[in-house]
Amino acid sequence: MATIGPDEPGTRVCLGNELFGTIKSFDGEEAKSKKLSEDLKDMGVKKKLAEDRTLTAEITLATANSSLEAVVTEKEKSLATAKQELERVRVERADAESKVVEAYKDAFVDTPEYQDLAQLLMTIGGEQLVKRIMETHPEWDISFL
Repeated sequence: MATIGPDEPGTRVCLGNELFGTIKSFDGEEAKSKKLSEDLKDMGVKKKLAEDRTLTAEITLATANSSLEAVVTEKEKSLATAKQELERVRVERADAESKVVEAYKDAFVDTPEYQDLAQLLMTIGGEQLVKRIMETHPEWDISFL
């Protein structure tokens, strides 16, 4: 048979000759239990808030990444278009330069004056001058010198 004294702190709980422990405080334990329960509820609420914030942050990050990818894609398209335009302009320029050279040849190179000028350059400047002209202006046909 168990012997239990008054419900006061410090009372010993016995069963026969066996000592099971000492009652510390019934009111205190109940208060601790309530406090623990409230703390657990608070922790659950805080955890839920943290999860919500994490989800919101993940959504914001995904949206930002998507927007950034769209901007990068658009810039890459613009760059590709600009490269195509640059190549088109280069081709047009080369074509225009070749037309100018042809026009120059048609208008000047085949004339007797040009032949005389070339002969004069050869006489005055010598071979070095002719080589330099040929190096700097290969489109001028003075190879007959």
